[in-house]
Amino acid sequence: MKRLVDEFRRRLLEFSWSLLEKKYSPKTVRKTVIVLFVFTLVLTTYFLSIPFLKKPVDYRVGDIVNEDIRVRYDVRYVNKEVTESLRQEAFHKERLYFSRDYNVLRKIIEQLNRELNLLSDSSSENRQAETEALLKELSAKPSLYNPGVIENLPPGSVAQWAVRYATLIFDNYGIIKDTPSIELRKELSVSGVLIKTSDAPGRSQDILWEGYRIIGAQEIFSNYAYRRLAQLADPDMERLIPEEARTFLIHRILALYQKNPYMEYSPKVTARKKELAAASIAPVFESLRRGEYIARAGDPVDRNMEKKIQAMNQFYGKANKRYIAAYFLIMALMSVSVGFFIHKYSGIGKTELSSHIIFHSLIIVFFAITLLVSMAMLKQQPGTYFGLLIPAGAFSALLTVLFNPRVTLITGIFSTVYLYILSAYDTSTLLFSIISLVTGIYSAARMKKRTQFFKGALIMGTAYAIIVLAMELLNTGMGAKTVFNIFLAYMNAYASLIIMTGILPLYEVIFNIPTKFRLQELADYESPLLKKMAVEAPSTYNHSMMLANVTERAVSAIGGDVLLAKTGCLYHDIGKTIHPEFYIENRSILKNTEKYTPGEKARIIVGHVTDGIAMGRKMRLPEAIIKFIPEHHGTTTIQSVYHEALHESGNKVAPNVADFTYPGPIPQSRETAVVMLADTIEAASRSLSDFSPETIMEMIDRLVQNKINAGQLKESGLSFGDVDKIKAAFLETLLSVYHSRPEYPSSPKKVSAVSREKNARTRKANTGSSTKNN
Repeated sequence: MKRLVDEFRRRLLEFSWSLLEKKYSPKTVRKTVIVLFVFTLVLTTYFLSIPFLKKPVDYRVGDIVNEDIRVRYDVRYVNKEVTESLRQEAFHKERLYFSRDYNVLRKIIEQLNRELNLLSDSSSENRQAETEALLKELSAKPSLYNPGVIENLPPGSVAQWAVRYATLIFDNYGIIKDTPSIELRKELSVSGVLIKTSDAPGRSQDILWEGYRIIGAQEIFSNYAYRRLAQLADPDMERLIPEEARTFLIHRILALYQKNPYMEYSPKVTARKKELAAASIAPVFESLRRGEYIARAGDPVDRNMEKKIQAMNQFYGKANKRYIAAYFLIMALMSVSVGFFIHKYSGIGKTELSSHIIFHSLIIVFFAITLLVSMAMLKQQPGTYFGLLIPAGAFSALLTVLFNPRVTLITGIFSTVYLYILSAYDTSTLLFSIISLVTGIYSAARMKKRTQFFKGALIMGTAYAIIVLAMELLNTGMGAKTVFNIFLAYMNAYASLIIMTGILPLYEVIFNIPTKFRLQELADYESPLLKKMAVEAPSTYNHSMMLANVTERAVSAIGGDVLLAKTGCLYHDIGKTIHPEFYIENRSILKNTEKYTPGEKARIIVGHVTDGIAMGRKMRLPEAIIKFIPEHHGTTTIQSVYHEALHESGNKVAPNVADFTYPGPIPQSRETAVVMLADTIEAASRSLSDFSPETIMEMIDRLVQNKINAGQLKESGLSFGDVDKIKAAFLETLLSVYHSRPEYPSSPKKVSAVSREKNARTRKANTGSSTKNN
């Protein structure tokens, strides 16, 4: 059974490898990438929307809570009770609106002056009828008027006093036609009065009164109203006007106001102003903070709890569509930005489907982990930073090692936005995410060995600790919790990079990725393929070692991937181990190849490329290494065998050049192009007899120019400046290899016995002398 399981696992793994390493057309890869981005977008939006997709909590006052009710996101809601109370208060406090007609005062003053003139001067025949009508009116209330009371007083003083008193009533009290109702009296006592005076010169401003100043016309002569109105009489006029006359004038003026009320209540305007006053009261907001407990399991629900539960349900119920749509738009914009950047600047090949699968799998796994951590934090006591519980550093470092810092940077921006939203817009999470991005790129980019991860973790942990200190100072100040959070910062950093070292080999094996650590392992001389080459084709092995040294300096000079180029050199000729005797460098194991025709020799020699590719894929070498096998020859011709074929053909049909040409392709990268040039120059340098700088440089120039003329470098991405740097590096390396050495003096073939004995005595004497001196 175990054998069957192992076989099934092996076949499944091989099938997966074949799918991942298969070359797809750019169109197929493009469609697949679009599907991957859409899937990532939908999944990310779903992760952010989970809190809004849960069913509302249904509890009423008196119910017993079955489980802890904790706020999942910050909720800001309107306290309807408080808001309504404040608006009702503003509604009732808004003053009642009255309009006041100044023309009524003018009319009453004119009538008072006319009546006083009539009473003081009734002898005129023109006025007798008018005076009699006035006296008849006054005599209707004999208790108020006695003939002769006014006639004997100075008319000017009386008129002046009457006008002043009438004006005081107008300015201090409002006479309305109808007696105010009980409800209106209550409103007047609470809110007061706002008066708008019409047709009053210099009195256009609104006036604010207390409600008691409003008097109904029928109430004027009631005891309460009469006392208030009578008190307005100017006491300075008492010495000029007798009390009986003053009483008469007061009654007369009040009687005129009773007939001519000058104030009018406007209920419609008042209602509108009250509504505006109520509407002007801003809603009173209250907040439920993320992580706050509304109720614990077993608690009875009170009115305050019910109000908070309803607010949370309303937020998640009514806001969910709006928030989900907003999250979708934000994530869509970020996905499009990341996709464009990956397409234009990432360096990921357009036919490399596995790279895109790796990229999206990392994003999805990381986002899922952060979601689980976020949900777990809701069950814990607040006080721990969300950013210290997620392996953001591992995510950044993995992306940097598997791809490059540019891919990590744009993806890190995407993840930072995601984490900021997931943490309910927590500032500390935003800072931790940014620092994780920067330190993850820095640590992973500078690491040459896996053991150097711990140095990177120290840098990352220190950066986390600084953020913890800053946030503690901004929030509650430092305390015992600060020490724990700093400890957690370093633990997070080290755990992140330990997680990365555990996950990285899985991606390296499953997806056959040439990370710097995988390349270092492949460059180990104990590698099976290299050991096979060292045994079966030792000179080819030495040639590969030499080629790696020549290439290393040249690739470094143009800023290329030195480790990739060096490892590619070690494996570029592994196909020669099948027929090593056909290659001139393996002189010690050369066999008789004269029995082969030039065509057969060409097929075998060209076959070392296809054989090498087959061997590399069988041993699961990364495709980036396998590319060196065909591209270091490009589409060049095997000149020596081709000329041999030409010589044998004589005057017959010339052989087909294609049969003596490597299948290619020509170099597609700067690294493979350098290896092509270095392979040719290193082989040619072995035939030199003069190793002067001039001779070596002349050889380098000639061979490089031949490759350029043959079009072998046109797709490599090398510039003319790069070519100059490469040639200079080749010259330095070859000069250091073939430098001149001083001649050692030849020793005599025979030494006489006498001389040997003499030399021995001398050494013995010197030894004895030295011992004596010591």
